[in-house]
Amino acid sequence: MPAAKVWIREILEGRFEDVSVGTVRYFRLPAGGSVVSVRVMGVVVDSYMSTDAGHARVVLEDGTGSISIRAWDQDVEMLVDPETGSPYSRGTVLDVVGRVREWKGERYVVPQLTVRVEDPNWILVRALEILRERMRIAAASAGEEGAEGEHPDVREAILKLLGGRGPLSEEQIVAEFSGSQRGAVLRALDRLMEEGLIYLDERGRYVVA
Repeated sequence: MPAAKVWIREILEGRFEDVSVGTVRYFRLPAGGSVVSVRVMGVVVDSYMSTDAGHARVVLEDGTGSISIRAWDQDVEMLVDPETGSPYSRGTVLDVVGRVREWKGERYVVPQLTVRVEDPNWILVRALEILRERMRIAAASAGEEGAEGEHPDVREAILKLLGGRGPLSEEQIVAEFSGSQRGAVLRALDRLMEEGLIYLDERGRYVVA
């Protein structure tokens, strides 16, 4: 299962499933749905490494909350800045894929992949991606998913719109369609993103690939 892009607040407010599958313990998000791994992006506000370098921690903040990213033994290198040999410093933007864990009441993430993000504008892009996904879930719960299905004409209209007018925000695209088509437009944007036909630029606008 791909890692779910989430706000830190959702990790803090979610809960672990009672049933595990093998060694995998699923985590349920407040918005619905169970995931194995999460993906968070935020700014480092604190960091630590033990004297024997056997444990490291960075604390990420994304505007909705803060959470510790903890690593042990050989995984410590995922939290170390290769340029300094020390844990990532305050102000560094990180994109982290990992699994949610809890110990003595503290919720934290064990990293599986950590990427340093040079452009902080990607935090806004990530927030827009998460917001769009939450809107899609809300539309599905209202019955729009099953009722509308795929709309090839909407897909083509979006591609033509972006090709003719250039980068557009989600709100600008949705405004070009009737209110009853909102669910279809959001689904079409998701599918076009998955197919690599469009992408989000540094300002969170859709662009034809």
